[in-house]
Amino acid sequence: MNRIDHAPEVLPATFTLGDTVKGEAIDQPGDVDEYTFTGSANQKVLIGFQYYTDGWLASAVFGLQLEVVDLTTSASLTTITVPSAQLDDAGLPAITLPRDGSSLVRMQAQTQLAYNSRNWGPYRFRLAAGP
Repeated sequence: MNRIDHAPEVLPATFTLGDTVKGEAIDQPGDVDEYTFTGSANQKVLIGFQYYTDGWLASAVFGLQLEVVDLTTSASLTTITVPSAQLDDAGLPAITLPRDGSSLVRMQAQTQLAYNSRNWGPYRFRLAAGP
């Protein structure tokens, strides 16, 4: 049995709004990568999210998910399961941050199925301040 560490394996665990986070993967069933970023109360944040499984841009319901969590309350602000066509489109999903401070981005499989169920692979995402 492998111990699951919630820290990214390669990249720093913090990023700045506007950065594209890439170069990581969900490597096995049960793997979780968590990142933090800082924002302001009532700040709109656009979320672009893409992942690949079996070498293909994924769209299956058994793929990866990106969740944004308020670190103060542990409340989920959103969970995104459908990959974006682009990382910087005005039509991307958006959230409004409830308070000043840090929030968490959690990357993981949508379901914890067997290794061959397209629930693991490389991903990239970008959270950027919205209009």
